[in-house]
Amino acid sequence: MKIAIISIYFIHHWEPLCEELYKLLKDDFCFIATSKMTNSLKNNGFPQYIDKKYLINAFESDNNLEKSKKIAHEADVVILGNAPFCYKIIRSKVNKITFEQAERWFKRGYINLLSPRLIKSQLFYYLFLRNKRYYMLNSSAYAYSDLLFMHSFKDKCFKWGYFTKVMDIDIYDLMNKKRNREVVKFIWCARFLKLKHPELPIFLAAELKEIGISNIEFNMYGSGPCFDSSLNLIKKLNVSDVVKLHGTVPNSEIVRRMRDSDIFLFTSDRREGWGAVLNEAMSNGCVAISSDSIGATPYLIEHNKNGLIFESNNLKSLLEQTKYLLNNPLEREKMSVSAYETMREVWSPANVAKQFLELVSYLLGESNYIPISGPCSKSEMK
Repeated sequence: MKIAIISIYFIHHWEPLCEELYKLLKDDFCFIATSKMTNSLKNNGFPQYIDKKYLINAFESDNNLEKSKKIAHEADVVILGNAPFCYKIIRSKVNKITFEQAERWFKRGYINLLSPRLIKSQLFYYLFLRNKRYYMLNSSAYAYSDLLFMHSFKDKCFKWGYFTKVMDIDIYDLMNKKRNREVVKFIWCARFLKLKHPELPIFLAAELKEIGISNIEFNMYGSGPCFDSSLNLIKKLNVSDVVKLHGTVPNSEIVRRMRDSDIFLFTSDRREGWGAVLNEAMSNGCVAISSDSIGATPYLIEHNKNGLIFESNNLKSLLEQTKYLLNNPLEREKMSVSAYETMREVWSPANVAKQFLELVSYLLGESNYIPISGPCSKSEMK
């Protein structure tokens, strides 16, 4: 069985899963990158990969382009990421298993119905794909409800996401090192954008100080348009003693600092399609307090078991969840361990690759088993 993933760039979000698929399939797996990575992505720290045996850069030569189109036509299974439309046309001409991978359409609300790209995609689906073996991999817990609103992909959607590496760590030893220290450490990592709501951790710190909780440390990492206004807000609310802005640091350093932190704050609104930083925080010993509007939150977090969920952009809700963790250190530790186990056992690239092949076998009629939870299980309404 030959499987191909086709997307515009081969970036770090794809690499861990591709490594696992290549281990299982060897030369029967390939990734087709259709465009050269932009300088903007390179400058933002996106790594470039040149040594992957399974990687085909369709943009490098006419020969590679023709080879890529041939694979797109002949492969038994294809996943279309952010791929040029021509590859969707190619797959529409064969009745082989094809998955489209996408986040939710209505990040900005129903105004997105006016998107020319959405209109084109939906028309093509209704005319050429609806009755074919064409499925959707939802990289957002809210994608399925958006699709059902448009009467698309009913009973043909499966849970998906972005999959980061999960390192082997001694989670109990890590908890032991953080136990009983005087200061509770919070971490926030993102670009300083309005949709990420960097003001919420700052307001939270002020609220905690107001009620007499001062054994806290907020470390915020990243840069962007809202950086200066966040710095001014820290000064205005007089929380510079507990809130520190560190700017942009390498991802390896972020991982180290996550392991040294207790609580990860994820404050984005519905415009956050997935949010792979949640994967990373849970994989590195943090308990997350995550906005309910973020695409990854309902998939990765089971409230009060491996993390906490607060109402998006609601400071009171965020404060309530935070106070619970501060007042219940043993529960905080249990959730941190459970978060790591969730990533290690369920949402790791290795398990995603395994469950994806199980899903393919089911759709091919070779097996009666379909994953019942986690990645590649059936999507549900949210």
